[in-house]
Amino acid sequence: MNKYFYLLLALLFSISTNAQVGGVSINSPDALESYTLIQKSNDHHLINNCGEILNTWTIGFAALHGKLLPNGNLLYMEYSTNRIIERDWDGNVVVTAQVNSTGLELVYEVVKMPNGNYLAVGRRSRSITVFEELGWTSNLGTPNLEDVVIEFDPVLKEIVWEWNLLDHVIQDDVPSGSAYGVVEDHPELLDMGALSVLDWTNGESFMINSMDYNPGLDQIVLSVRKLGEMVIIDHSTTTEEAQGHTGGKYGKGGDIIYRWGDPGNYGRETADQKKELHLQHNPEWITEGPHAGKISVYNNNLGKVFPADPYSSAYVIDPPIKADGSYILENDKPYGPVAPSIRIDEETTGTFFLSQYGSGVAVLPNENVFISNATGRLMEVNLAGEIVWEYQIPFAGFIFRCEKYPKSYAIFDGKDLTPTGQVPGAEVDEECQIVSQKDILPEEDYFSFQYNRVDKKVHIENLKGSPAKYVLYSLDGKNLRSQQSSDFSYDFDLNHLTPGMYFINLLSIQDGVQEVYKLMVY
Repeated sequence: MNKYFYLLLALLFSISTNAQVGGVSINSPDALESYTLIQKSNDHHLINNCGEILNTWTIGFAALHGKLLPNGNLLYMEYSTNRIIERDWDGNVVVTAQVNSTGLELVYEVVKMPNGNYLAVGRRSRSITVFEELGWTSNLGTPNLEDVVIEFDPVLKEIVWEWNLLDHVIQDDVPSGSAYGVVEDHPELLDMGALSVLDWTNGESFMINSMDYNPGLDQIVLSVRKLGEMVIIDHSTTTEEAQGHTGGKYGKGGDIIYRWGDPGNYGRETADQKKELHLQHNPEWITEGPHAGKISVYNNNLGKVFPADPYSSAYVIDPPIKADGSYILENDKPYGPVAPSIRIDEETTGTFFLSQYGSGVAVLPNENVFISNATGRLMEVNLAGEIVWEYQIPFAGFIFRCEKYPKSYAIFDGKDLTPTGQVPGAEVDEECQIVSQKDILPEEDYFSFQYNRVDKKVHIENLKGSPAKYVLYSLDGKNLRSQQSSDFSYDFDLNHLTPGMYFINLLSIQDGVQEVYKLMVY
């Protein structure tokens, strides 16, 4: 790891009075001229590349992340009320779509369709008997929720289309179950036996945690979290056809027409193509630029075997699509591609970021990649993984994800975009100084750091002899110990810590240079 990585990481985890706790830390000329929609508590702020607030929507109720629609309205879904809300630029509620259906809870994602209807992810309450009749086994836990996707007409005030996941499952463990079959013969179905017990205390089964809609193809891409796959279904079906295996534009009813992330889930793993996705989020079609038509996805990597070096990844996938919108699947082979066409992470590009839940990836019109971490760390990186813009939402808590929009978007035409200051807790250079990686990297060593993973001992030296400080943090940002002096050399061990990942932040107070080291305690 280079010092640039450690410096950037410090901006996220350090909360000392001498280090930045939020705001813009990098604003390079290579960053897209854009505005970013962020969430902080119950407010959504639109900020510029200097972190200045251009508009604020005060929601007043817990909401998952908002999106700006082509008309400039803010769209979001209220948590636990089944209400889909639109607010205009001035914050006025202009649409309230109340979705009422017995046993249905809307969660995670809502998008507005060209016809004015809303597509939303939801889950329906089901008894364990429903699962068991399909062939569910007790060793997989006791789920009571089925994943669904609904289309809601706000004028008719009713659900006009619905897709239910349990209509498209298979298993090869229980011959008496109605979903019994040969898994590898049915890549269009989702294997119940491929699931783990992770998170079933919440009653969720497959857990669709995000979604996107492609109006040109009339297809929906879903992130099926507990399978480690993103799948595509046909929206052109009727609700009746969506329950079965025939009908619709692609002739498969509500079955899976494309899937990617773990070919082992349908018995087609090969030496070249193995599991790639681990509890991922936010598959999204790219609509502009040279990568239009491809799909980006945030690979959380939670559960992947990286005990010494956990990290998340940003992927871009180029599905093998035909002219008619269907997908190529060769006999006995998995859906392609073998690997992402773009991959940004610690291993591939040296770009470290880590979020175990939530988060998102979007490819911008200038070909840069916007990475939104659930920790509130927002990054725009180029395809080499170099960070060209970075913002930390001050005291963020958990952020589902954020959105970034080019300044050129028509939704901003005629809007009052006068800056009104920073988000509370953010720090910024008054001139919004443009910096580059070369400006940030120190030309000389400030610290010597050694960590022995076997005996869990740490040795730190201050090489400059100027005032410096170290802080030991847990993964959730808790300050576990710190010390400051003009000339220090410290030795201590971490044997008292619970196994997990920790960070040590080294700060030269005089020069503002920081380095952060990631430690795994076993």
